[in-house]
Amino acid sequence: MLNDDPLYLIRLQAMSAADQLGSVALACRLLDIPRSTFYRWRNQWLQYGREILRPRERRSPQMPNATSPLVGEQILAFALGHPGFGPCPLHKLGGKAGGSDLGEQWPQSHPQPTVSTVVL
Repeated sequence: MLNDDPLYLIRLQAMSAADQLGSVALACRLLDIPRSTFYRWRNQWLQYGREILRPRERRSPQMPNATSPLVGEQILAFALGHPGFGPCPLHKLGGKAGGSDLGEQWPQSHPQPTVSTVVL
């Protein structure tokens, strides 16, 4: 019971407070829980048992346009290896992210920015 999730303990406390006080409204007021939430929890508890009140673990969301970890590592390696570069999109550099040829393919007409925003 010591390692239980705080949300699970609050849900159990709400169920026991409603039983002890004999009033759902009073228990919800004391615990600052909406009655609709309490009744949703109670219906789940009655249907599936006590363990349903535990919060479910969810997988982290997969963003469709997120930068892959490999590309992120390459960008970071490039930024650390070339401290003179800065807030320039890597596609303007030509070549691949993290490749050693990025600095050599830098357009001569474009001034080299600082390193702080390459990582951003």
